[in-house]
Amino acid sequence: MIWAAAAGQAVEELEPLPVALSNPDCLFRAWAVRALNGAGRPWRLAYISPSLAAVEAIVEHGLAVTVVKGRMLAPGLRSVPAGQYVPPLPGAEIRLHRSNTLTPSATLAIDHLAHRLRSMALGS
Repeated sequence: MIWAAAAGQAVEELEPLPVALSNPDCLFRAWAVRALNGAGRPWRLAYISPSLAAVEAIVEHGLAVTVVKGRMLAPGLRSVPAGQYVPPLPGAEIRLHRSNTLTPSATLAIDHLAHRLRSMALGS
């Protein structure tokens, strides 16, 4: 996860920091709120939407920052490094657990998924 802001605007320098996030049940939202509160960074919830496209549009127009997957940074957005204006975000990992009773086709699908996830993590 990374903080993202409009490519041409330094909205991360505003105080309180305007933040656009998804619904309350979103894990990224929980992590962003925890990081901001833990760092003592003044912030305000500027926009809420279950739509990633809507959140990204708000951010692209310089109205807020948000949290996105690093590999999914939309055109018009830039990464905001943790430090002076935004706190670090936690890392995440994905774990797959297999049942001992998988069918051959399910095993094939899980193997393919695991391979794709490893490839994405390694940047290939």
